Amino acid sequence: MSSGFAGAQPKLLKNKPKYNTEKENTQPNNQSFSQGGEGGAEDMNRTAFNIMYDKRVFRGNTHGMNILRHPAQEANLTPAQREDLRFKAEREKKKFEMIKQQMVEFKKAKNKISPYDLRPGPPARIDVDLTYFLTEQGKDPAIQQDTRTQTDEFQPRPPTPPYIPKKTGIDKITQIEDYDLFEYEREVQPILNVLLTKTVEQALLEVEEETEIDDIRKFKEGCEQRLQVEREDWQKEVKKEIARIKLKNKVLNQRRVKRAQHVQTMHKLQCLQVAKGCLTSTLFNCFSYLKENNAYRNKFQDQLNVNYKEWLFKKVDEEFVKEDKSSVFQTGLVQSEMETITQTKDNIRRAYENKLQKKEKIRRIESTNERTVHFILNPNVPCKISPFTRKYKRLLEGNLQEFEDLEREKFDKYVEALETETLAEDEQYPIVYESNPFFQLELTGLTRISFAVADDPFGKSLRAKFYPEVHLVNKKSEIKAVINGRNSQSSKYSSAFEYCEDFRESGLKINDDRKVKINLGDLMKSAKDGKGQKMIILTVKSYEGVKPKAGEFERAWFRLQNEDTNQTLDYKIIKTIQKPDGFEDDAQPPASEEGDAPPPPPELTYLAGRLYLDLATNRWVYECFNHCFASDRYPNLVEKLAEIYRTGDEELRYQELTVGKVKEHLLELQEERRQAALAAAAKKKGPSKKGQKEEEEQQLKDESLPSILRPAENKSLDIFNPRDYVEIVKQHIPRPFVFGPIDFEDLEEREQPFIAEHWHDHILQTLMRSPYLPADDILIHGFRILCKDKTLKRASTVVKHSRFLRNLQVVPLLPPEVDPSQLIHQGTEEQQMEDGEGRSDDEE
Repeated sequence: MSSGFAGAQPKLLKNKPKYNTEKENTQPNNQSFSQGGEGGAEDMNRTAFNIMYDKRVFRGNTHGMNILRHPAQEANLTPAQREDLRFKAEREKKKFEMIKQQMVEFKKAKNKISPYDLRPGPPARIDVDLTYFLTEQGKDPAIQQDTRTQTDEFQPRPPTPPYIPKKTGIDKITQIEDYDLFEYEREVQPILNVLLTKTVEQALLEVEEETEIDDIRKFKEGCEQRLQVEREDWQKEVKKEIARIKLKNKVLNQRRVKRAQHVQTMHKLQCLQVAKGCLTSTLFNCFSYLKENNAYRNKFQDQLNVNYKEWLFKKVDEEFVKEDKSSVFQTGLVQSEMETITQTKDNIRRAYENKLQKKEKIRRIESTNERTVHFILNPNVPCKISPFTRKYKRLLEGNLQEFEDLEREKFDKYVEALETETLAEDEQYPIVYESNPFFQLELTGLTRISFAVADDPFGKSLRAKFYPEVHLVNKKSEIKAVINGRNSQSSKYSSAFEYCEDFRESGLKINDDRKVKINLGDLMKSAKDGKGQKMIILTVKSYEGVKPKAGEFERAWFRLQNEDTNQTLDYKIIKTIQKPDGFEDDAQPPASEEGDAPPPPPELTYLAGRLYLDLATNRWVYECFNHCFASDRYPNLVEKLAEIYRTGDEELRYQELTVGKVKEHLLELQEERRQAALAAAAKKKGPSKKGQKEEEEQQLKDESLPSILRPAENKSLDIFNPRDYVEIVKQHIPRPFVFGPIDFEDLEEREQPFIAEHWHDHILQTLMRSPYLPADDILIHGFRILCKDKTLKRASTVVKHSRFLRNLQVVPLLPPEVDPSQLIHQGTEEQQMEDGEGRSDDEE
């Protein structure tokens, strides 16, 4: 210790006041260290002690200090007050335990959470002692007495003391005596650690703040620069716009001046013409005026008055007689004409009423109370692919030519092996028609359909981009008709095709901008091509004139719809169709090196599908494709599809004819060999019976024929076997078909709820009456009526999903699977029943 502290003696210090007041300006212990020798003599006689052993220091938990009460104070409380105190103590205890448990879980948790997120839970339910409230405490009523009091005058309110926050913690003071053990470095180390740590921490915070302020300043400078660039760009655009407006005003003024000169010249010419017309007829009008006012003598009038009066009266009488006769004739003629006009008006009125009924039927697709819709009978069996679709599939893959060459080579080898009789027994026919990967649908009962396009089905678009185009192709790959915006009708098929636009109706939620009406019935009755094969190709042309705005054609679509009920047969959102590889909507073609204008971008053609006439059933079939082609790779897409249609049909007929001729030739050779073998066998065995001879001939014939020439075995199919049932349905119903119409009524009737079983029966009755259902009763296992792939149960489902035909399906059910063990058990019981019947017959 230094010499300055030699006289200091250890002493007990009092608590330091938290706030300075006037009464506490002077403290008894505020003595100089130089007087320590005098004031410390008295303290030397006191026994030294450690503050940690002082009994006045509170021990234990301090959370319950505010609720501690003296026992004598609690004795004066009523039972209700004691119960309240006990409730409060229990709540505090539960809250403390819950917070303690949360703190333990908080420390254990991997993902640390803030202590401020901890919330006390609901108070626990505490049992209440009701004994005090259920017993009578005193019978004598309390003595009541009225006492009047008079208060003194109110003293002025003292000034509000300054706000002093509540102290947290307890002030502790200790004193280290000279004779106490004290290691300065160890005791000071925590203080130094705190001071250094806080100092370094504050320094780091200041450095971080300076760095953050510097980053903010740099960001503000960059932001100011960007804003300045934007302002300059905006000013440039404003200047350009001002220049354009000035140029426009200048041109308008020039045109106004020119127009005014033109109008003035026209007025002069008109005045000249008027003056010329007036002066030209002046002389003639003068003589006419003199003549009318009898300025000259009328010799003809004199002759009439003298010589022709009697003749005139006679002729007048004859004219009256003729007039009477003509009036009778005119009356009859007028009556006949009125009858003709009335009949014509009736025809026009009936036509107008039919048109209104058709429009009303079309608007019913948006009604919430009634609907007229068709359904699809979907057998859920794979459809056989057609020759055209096989080639079109390879056209998409890009190997059409290689596919045709390979198939032609395989077929030639097969025919050669068949002619030379070197064909293996297990070798199959090389031309395989697999299942169709595209959706097919028979348009049974539909004659009036349309192929429509909408830039936005829910509102009128300001610009037009997509246009429908329909091509009629025959089996000779000739394009007989093309219907589009430039060619609205075909001279030969005027009643079968018609192009329409600007026909939106405000009463419909979904509308189209342009469409091509197709009358399949009139197309079947066409004079020359009515009995031949024909195909209708449905395409959509896209004209990319101006770059579209963001989201302008997001909802553009094309669809095939029923013209009678406005029900959508099939549709596709154009945005969802995959574009050709390397094609971008916003890409600009590069300019040439010579500085010429860049070439126009390639046009896109969307192939929606095709309609073709199936000669086997004489029905129109719709096949959906939904692919996109660019004009740079497929410049003549329709001609290519027509060529595929022709070659596919020709190759199929050629293959069938070639294989048929080879089989006939082989059958002739086999017949000659069989006759020779029979003659040789007859010489060895001698004469035989007639029946035995025929059996030997048939056996020899079957054994000598190769497997390809033997007649196909008629395999019996079990209609209760699921696999056989699928084959039977596939033979009778090769693809899904449309049936209907079905009228739904009272869909929003509250008093009469929607009865699903009634409508199921009505739909199935309509299906059974359909002439397109197979005559054989094969669909015996029931049906399932689906609306949006779910069983039809509610009227709201019909209102929501019946606009689209593919949402409404009737699916035949398969027979249930049978456990083989049940079949064995059933067979055993039947055998036992037969044995019992046999024994009873023997006993009788």
